[in-house]
Amino acid sequence: MRFTERELTVAVDELAQTAYALGLSRWRRRDVASAWAALPAMEKYQHRVTVADTILPVLIALPERPTIGAHPDFSDE
Repeated sequence: MRFTERELTVAVDELAQTAYALGLSRWRRRDVASAWAALPAMEKYQHRVTVADTILPVLIALPERPTIGAHPDFSDE
């Protein structure tokens, strides 16, 4: 599936913030946005890299969206 660079960037940022929130204690999860904003840039980068290494290959490997009304193409495999 083809994504724009912006879509991939937003996906990585949101998943990095979610992964960071899961590492917080329950009472700190209520204010994840401000905790994320308070992180130094290097820590944000480390979270983004960890998530990107996991999620980008999965997103890129997704098949193309089928065209509505088109007949499916099958290979011999």
